[in-house]
Amino acid sequence: LMTNFMPGGTFFATSAFVRVDDGQINNVRADLTTVPGVVAVEVFSDFKADMQVYMLFFRVGTLIFGGFGYLLTFAVLFNTVNASLRERQNELSVLMALGNSIREITTVIVLELLIMIVIGGVIGLPIGREVGYYLISSYNSTAYNAIQNTTTLSYIIGSLSLVVIVLMSVIPGMRALRKVDLGQVSKSQSM
Repeated sequence: LMTNFMPGGTFFATSAFVRVDDGQINNVRADLTTVPGVVAVEVFSDFKADMQVYMLFFRVGTLIFGGFGYLLTFAVLFNTVNASLRERQNELSVLMALGNSIREITTVIVLELLIMIVIGGVIGLPIGREVGYYLISSYNSTAYNAIQNTTTLSYIIGSLSLVVIVLMSVIPGMRALRKVDLGQVSKSQSM
């Protein structure tokens, strides 16, 4: 695996793990520091503990950034759907006055939004994936290299999150529609 990331496809060993009998760690460490080219000697259990702390930091940072992204997506979609429903409130009220139930109107609106989600996903997921991979590859260096991998679970969670956000966004608009005075709407439409 490492040869894929090294120039020329060769892997240079930069570490060696040495098994040590109990109580001999300090003696072996002292002997290894005298070997030419040895820069540092670490105890594997300490190294493993450090790596677990680093990975915990990385995971927490990823969750925080992902949470902010989710909140931003929620705010944008929620406001967009609500603004759309508010602008169409008179038209939706006329549909109610003509005998359509709230359930029928809600079904039409939800289907319309789901179609937009599907179209947006078909266009946005491949573009977002490629842009993300490009940004990650621009950060790679000889000291840090991120393996670019997007799992199927990520796509499923992202798509379901969008559906949940949009369905939650419909609720306030439909509640406002129930409170509309149909007599007033029909008077304003007749003029």
